[in-house]
Amino acid sequence: MEKTTQAVAYGSAAGSVLAGLTLNDWGVIIGIVVAVMTMLCNIFITIYFKQQSLKLYKARLQAELAGIKGEDDHES
Repeated sequence: MEKTTQAVAYGSAAGSVLAGLTLNDWGVIIGIVVAVMTMLCNIFITIYFKQQSLKLYKARLQAELAGIKGEDDHES
């Protein structure tokens, strides 16, 4: 019984806080949420492209080293 009354009390408190927010308050909250989501997306995309770039550089280096070793074999 006590858990139920506590849940109802917290729920009604949260509901009254949300109902008391003005349009400006909602604008600020939505702006903050969008800014944080944009930041997280940019971090993810930056990390992803840096990993892909590193893979490409490693593949190019291995190809160049294989080419250099192959040229040395032909000369002797």
